[in-house]
Amino acid sequence: MAFVAGVRGGGLLFTFFLSVVLARYAGAEAFGEYSTLFSIMMLLSIPLLSGLSTYIVRETAQHQEQDEFLGRMMNKLIRLSGYYSLVVFIVCGVFLLGSWFQSGDWLYIHLAVFLLTLFPSALIQNISAYWRGLGKRKTGVFFEFLLKPFMVFSAISFILVCLDQPPELWVYLAYLVAVTLVAMVCKWYAGFRRTVYNSPIQTSDWKLFYIEGGLAYLTLAGAMQILLSNLDILLVAFYMTPEDVAVYRVALQFGVVAGFGLTVVNIILQPILAGYYASGNMQAFQHALNSYSLPNQFATTFFCGVLYIFREQLVVFIFGEAYAGAADLVIYILLGQLINVLSGSAGVILNMTKNHRDVVIGLTLSIAILLITSVFLIPFKGLAGAGIAYLAAYLCWNVHLRHTVKKKLNVESAAFLVCLGNAVRRKA
Repeated sequence: MAFVAGVRGGGLLFTFFLSVVLARYAGAEAFGEYSTLFSIMMLLSIPLLSGLSTYIVRETAQHQEQDEFLGRMMNKLIRLSGYYSLVVFIVCGVFLLGSWFQSGDWLYIHLAVFLLTLFPSALIQNISAYWRGLGKRKTGVFFEFLLKPFMVFSAISFILVCLDQPPELWVYLAYLVAVTLVAMVCKWYAGFRRTVYNSPIQTSDWKLFYIEGGLAYLTLAGAMQILLSNLDILLVAFYMTPEDVAVYRVALQFGVVAGFGLTVVNIILQPILAGYYASGNMQAFQHALNSYSLPNQFATTFFCGVLYIFREQLVVFIFGEAYAGAADLVIYILLGQLINVLSGSAGVILNMTKNHRDVVIGLTLSIAILLITSVFLIPFKGLAGAGIAYLAAYLCWNVHLRHTVKKKLNVESAAFLVCLGNAVRRKA
């Protein structure tokens, strides 16, 4: 766990540092525009990042000794990612390149290169999920961490574009080649350790993976998760100015930090829970959930308290006076993340136990609440309305998932409630 936390923590600090650099050196308006464009790009990446890695972790953990099944699965999903990438680039990339030729604005090149790197990036994440499913968490997390240097280039090139000093075209081409080479090395390493790519695809694979395996629902759930994570920024951008988007984005950065522990716990628990569920050992299932979740819930509660007390000083010191308004929003963001953490790994539990339909239902309700509350509150209350909408969406999401886990599996995802119940019974 320490290695996963260290690598993930390094990645989090890395991403947080990039946000600080962008906020301070690009300015509030440019940072707001970047945040909006990044959210749009995340929506475009939905076909590649929605559900595939979750499916790979679950199925690999449950079929570790079935090489033929794993071979067909990985072969199918890698090709599927390639087809999706081609469609996304044809639909959006050609438009961006054409716009660049007409206007000469290098921002279009920046976005087009991002689209071209979607497939190798998704391939690296899928290979990472494969290793985590085999129980080799260090290898899987390390491969995923390889994407971080490319995030640096993306952020730096955006700053240069904003300063009207864009990189040369060959620099972008070298960046694209580098991402592709890293993806090929990751694929070679996985194939070298275990032959999983050479099995032929059969016509029954569609039914096996999409219908019986639930990949269709996991894909939809992943897509809706990405939408839920970016819809609030797009709604703020629609109703307010780029500067307001920048302030809201800064507040969200504190939420990312607060939710870091849950992210690590979810990575570790995915293959463990899938394995226990496949063997029918629900007692060990609950014990593993409590062992990893409880320390994180107590630590996150304390950490959120510290962030709340010093939020004004931290916002100004880290991001600058231009973003001081984010301190009021941090309250809503931290409360939403605290609810998320205290509810435990409910979404992971449902996905690893093939109850993915309930995840889709919960996400549908949450997105609807976020959309409705934002439409009514943002025009009248501004950024505070956006914060309230964020909190309402996360409250709905977690209440639904925890209730569903308890009802369908008789498992308590909120580990602190198990601890509290045990303490009450001992006193009685």
